[in-house]
Amino acid sequence: MAPGAAAGLIEPLHPTALTVLLRSLAQLIQLWPAERRAPIEARAFNRFTANAMTGARNFVIAQKATGRGVGASRDEPGGTMLPDAVEAKRTLFAARGRLPMFDDEPFEEEDWAAMFDAMGLVPRRYDARADALPLATIQQHFADHRARIIAQVRALPPYAHAMAELAAA
Repeated sequence: MAPGAAAGLIEPLHPTALTVLLRSLAQLIQLWPAERRAPIEARAFNRFTANAMTGARNFVIAQKATGRGVGASRDEPGGTMLPDAVEAKRTLFAARGRLPMFDDEPFEEEDWAAMFDAMGLVPRRYDARADALPLATIQQHFADHRARIIAQVRALPPYAHAMAELAAA
């Protein structure tokens, strides 16, 4: 049993190591054994760690694949061979803007969506679940969200005041 980078290093200069470490520590706390020998907890932690490392590896591979062109596939000349899980995410996101999530992935759906968006991958159609809410409800949600953001920004101290406090510290 080893948490984070001690379990395996994927990319030394990428924040995946910190993400995997934090998730591993949370899992270790959940599975903290009651006895010195705890093979069931050890197997569960090792399974979690292996899945998390695979998920982190897939995330880094997907990021590095941006140079291959988003439209390229494994069957096209010059296309990078992506792991099946990454190809499934890319394909479903391109089709509907949805992302399948797998067990113990260290990155959230939002992380994957932001990465695919940064690659310029635009879904061919929107998710049909969006039709389940009336337009007025969606508009009110975004208006409320905008109002909360504005209120939080207005509550911040002025820049000059914040800099003066930092200089005095």
